[in-house]
Amino acid sequence: MANKFTVFVLGGLAGALGALLLAPRRGAETRQMVAEKAGDVFNGAQQWGNEAGAQAQEAFKQATEKGQEVVDAISAKTHEVAQAAATGAQSAVDAAQAKVQEAAAVVRPAFTEKNDDLRDKIEAARARIAAQVQKNAEESAAAMSAEIPAAADKAESAVDAAADKASDVAEAAADKAVSAIDTAADAAKQAADNVAHS
Repeated sequence: MANKFTVFVLGGLAGALGALLLAPRRGAETRQMVAEKAGDVFNGAQQWGNEAGAQAQEAFKQATEKGQEVVDAISAKTHEVAQAAATGAQSAVDAAQAKVQEAAAVVRPAFTEKNDDLRDKIEAARARIAAQVQKNAEESAAAMSAEIPAAADKAESAVDAAADKASDVAEAAADKAVSAIDTAADAAKQAADNVAHS
C-alpha cells in the first residue's frame, strides 16, 4: 500500500514538473516557479512527515497504554478464573469424596449381607458333604459286611479244595515214593542175591 502511494506521489510530482517545463513562460520565471513549487512540496512533505511521526508516536504511546491495560485486565481475569477453577475443583473433589463415602456406606451392609449369605451357603455345603461322606461310609460298611461272609465262605472253599488237592498230590507222591522204594529195595535185594551167588 505504501509503495503504491509513493509511486502516486512521485508520478504527481513528475507530471507537475513536466507541466511547468512545457508551459510557455520564460526560463527564469519557470525556474523560479519550479523552485517555489519544489520548496512548497518539500515543506509540505516535511510538515506531513513531522505530523505523521507525531501521530505515530502518539499512536504507539496509546497502543502501549492500551496494551498494558489489556495485559493487566487479562492478568486480573486469569487470576480470577484460576481462583474460581481452584475453588470449583476443590468443591468437585469434596463432592466426589462425599459420594464415595456415601456409596461405601450403602455398599458395606450389602457386602456384609452377601458375605454372611456366602458363609451360610458354605456351612450348608459342608454339612451336606459330611452327611454324604457318612452315608457313603455306612453303605460301604454294609456292603463290606455282606461281602465278607461270602468272601470268607469262598476262601474256606478254596482252602478246602487246595487242601484236598494237596492231600491227593501228597498221597500220589507217597504212593510213587513207596513204589520207588519197593522197586529200589527189590533191585537191591536182587543185586545182593546176585552178589551172594557169584
